[in-house]
Amino acid sequence: MPDLLAHYLSSYLVAQAFVKHRHAVLLALVGVLADLDALLRIHRWVTHSLVVAFALFTPVLLALYLYKEKYLKIVLLALLLYTLNIALDTLTTLTPALWPLAPQIRVIVEMTGAVGSKGLLLA
Repeated sequence: MPDLLAHYLSSYLVAQAFVKHRHAVLLALVGVLADLDALLRIHRWVTHSLVVAFALFTPVLLALYLYKEKYLKIVLLALLLYTLNIALDTLTTLTPALWPLAPQIRVIVEMTGAVGSKGLLLA
């Protein structure tokens, strides 16, 4: 549950920078779509693959570019929010972000710090 809330809030904050509040509330739901596989009890599976996401979004983007260009910005923002979910998940656990091209990916972020007379030092 905290993951869903974090994905929704981060997606909302990004969406709000590009669209109005009421549209950002709805678009932020795209940020949690990748986690729908959790309902099938196989979390972080195909829905967490950037390759699959781009394969699904490319025809939609192409069609919108050719026929309805005014919605192109919204779909690009939706793609950004969807990939934001995948990017955030790679920071927390193994995620098949490049499936089927590569095995699971995990980014390890380490931070150390010290408090001294000059203040807080982070490395």
